[in-house]
Amino acid sequence: MDKDQLISLILESYSAKKEIKEYFDFYTNPDVKALREKFELKAKKELLRVKRGSYSKARISVLRKLIKEFDAFSPGYEAMITLRLNIVEMTLAVESHTYMSPALLEGIAQIARDMIIMANQNQIADIVLIRVDEMLSDERKGSRYFRSLIKKAVTNGLQEDSSNLSLAK
Repeated sequence: MDKDQLISLILESYSAKKEIKEYFDFYTNPDVKALREKFELKAKKELLRVKRGSYSKARISVLRKLIKEFDAFSPGYEAMITLRLNIVEMTLAVESHTYMSPALLEGIAQIARDMIIMANQNQIADIVLIRVDEMLSDERKGSRYFRSLIKKAVTNGLQEDSSNLSLAK
């Protein structure tokens, strides 16, 4: 394609697809905080889906998809870690008064595990661990089971990442 064809294609794509428009808008004016807050709002909306009797209808697949879409913007590892951390924290707050399936809780624990691995690989695990400890020490948030599940996932993530680093050497 020549230059004019590429320009035409970009302009058509920009007006035809919402996702492409968002992508280009972010790269012309990168506001990572606003983008992260937008995705956090979507995650919160998903986590607050309940049916009668306070049973959660939240889907881990939707939360994972949101994380993947956010990561596609390449906002930097700090924003990626913060989004995951905030999703875990929001889930703790919601889980304290809403029944969530074991599959959903295990999926959130997996998000916490992936988050600490990313933090460890970027040498900020100690900072993230402080925030995780603060979240888990608040007994008003989340059940004891869920807090222990997150703690175990974070510990396992650190151990796995450390063993992978030692194998790579």
